[in-house]
Amino acid sequence: TSLTGIILVNMTNHSELGVYNAALQWAMLTMFIPGVLKNVLLGHFSRSKQQQDHMRIMRVGMRINFTATIVPVVLVFAIAPQIAELYGQGFGKTSEILRVLMFGSIFMSLSNVLTQALMSTNENTAVSVFRISRDAGICLMSYFLLRVSPERGSHNLAISVAVIQAIFFFSLLSYYRKVQREIPSSIS
Repeated sequence: TSLTGIILVNMTNHSELGVYNAALQWAMLTMFIPGVLKNVLLGHFSRSKQQQDHMRIMRVGMRINFTATIVPVVLVFAIAPQIAELYGQGFGKTSEILRVLMFGSIFMSLSNVLTQALMSTNENTAVSVFRISRDAGICLMSYFLLRVSPERGSHNLAISVAVIQAIFFFSLLSYYRKVQREIPSSIS
């Protein structure tokens, strides 16, 4: 978020933000196809009227999104040092930050499937609360890590994003399972 960038600049410097943004652009590139698939899934979820169909679509969507994410993530992870070299000397630690963000991308991709599944069952408010909590968690964790270790600025921000994305995914998964237990066999 923009707030994390402001926190990073205020607690470190603009070059830390530049390194983080360079790595973030590559992480977003790996999310392009899963992002398109996420939008396709919502239509399928919305048309499913039986809980069995909904669960099947969710499982298939998770597998497809995982595959569509893991392939570019592994590729970028493998060539991270070469990517960092493209940016020059001031971006030397970009490869380490890029690898941390790649880890977080996997959870982000899977979370996108869960958010679409939840929204198709009229859980929009819950999804919004989860997303706001995720963003607040990233800001808070970044702030605390930067207070403890400001010299690792962009790395701390990347770790915050990856850890909170993982927590976000497992929280959504737990909530989705709870909602599915409460829904009768046909979805309203």
